[in-house]
Amino acid sequence: MSPPAAGRVLIAEDVSVNRRLLRGFLVRAGFEVIEAADGAAALSLARELQPDLVLLDIMMPGVDGYEVCRSLKAAPATRHTPVIFLTAIDELDSKVLGFELGAADYITKPFNNAEVVARVRTHVELRRVTGALERANSELHAKQQLLEEDLEAAGTILQSLLPEKSLQLPSLEVAWRFRPSERIGGDLLNVLPLDDSRVALYVADVSGHGVPAALVAFSIDQSLARGPGESGRRLPLAQPADLLRALDHDYPLERFDKHFTISYLVLDTTTGNLTYSSAGHPAPLIQRRDGRLELLEAGGPFIGLGEFLDFDEGSSSLAPGDRIVLYTDGLIERSAPDGQLFGNDRLQQLVRDQQREPLDTLCESILSEVDRFAAGQPARDDLTLLAVERRSAQEPAP
Repeated sequence: MSPPAAGRVLIAEDVSVNRRLLRGFLVRAGFEVIEAADGAAALSLARELQPDLVLLDIMMPGVDGYEVCRSLKAAPATRHTPVIFLTAIDELDSKVLGFELGAADYITKPFNNAEVVARVRTHVELRRVTGALERANSELHAKQQLLEEDLEAAGTILQSLLPEKSLQLPSLEVAWRFRPSERIGGDLLNVLPLDDSRVALYVADVSGHGVPAALVAFSIDQSLARGPGESGRRLPLAQPADLLRALDHDYPLERFDKHFTISYLVLDTTTGNLTYSSAGHPAPLIQRRDGRLELLEAGGPFIGLGEFLDFDEGSSSLAPGDRIVLYTDGLIERSAPDGQLFGNDRLQQLVRDQQREPLDTLCESILSEVDRFAAGQPARDDLTLLAVERRSAQEPAP
């Protein structure tokens, strides 16, 4: 039979008249009552019947109330069961010891009906609320654990989309860094061979963070890798401006509730010819072998407006020794504690200062300097950087 709604109370008291008195108070208040005449019986009944509260006399033959309380609090099954001591002793030391052992309250003899019922009801209700919170917390923890596992799996999938660290292409040196601000990010970068001589370089930045942005980034990567099935065209083989138009058609803002920026370049590694276009993205930076810097500014608005505005296409060339640096705005918009942004000028100066260093050193130096500038401020956006240098056909990669 299930206990009354008020709860189940175990009375552990060696004086029978006291047990009868307490039973009368509690039964009339709607509680189910269990009785134990000594400490050993109280422990046995508490473990077997799992009461909602224990009224525990301190002075009992054999196992006293202190030892019963100590044993109850040491057992996982009864650890959280509230204990109210019953005592005629009005000494501070005895109360302190009881609270140190885990008692929730004291009731002093002789008993008062209203006081007993009020204290018991209060602690039973607190225990029920605490139990409900513990169950909710346990369920939340389990869901959080599943979410963490899903995020870890998603992060692994997105990491697999990045270029291989050991990527080697004819006549090119390549280095990159990708640091999401959360477990998974919405930035995307790749170096994608198109044919025997042409290579696509791109960096994209999906608005927002976390799983929604990452899902759109994954979809973009798949579109760039194989082209949309609807038309059958292979996007990477299109000219950069044509490719951005196709993306703008395929990723309208109202469908995904996300927009994104992208810089897309096609480099002929044999001739050095370069075509490019950007959609609302920071302009790629060319560093000539003699140190001069050039910005590749042709393009149009971010992807998602739905073909309202067009995209310009630019062209340039890379001679052996020339470098190109692509990045997302999370890098130049990293802020210092005073709110100042890292900015384009600092980035360009770093590129100048690292001109004679390998690309991997350049990338590492840029991120290190950005971190130093932020002085411990957490990154609010993903940090993504891609650097490519054209080398002569006879010159081995470092």
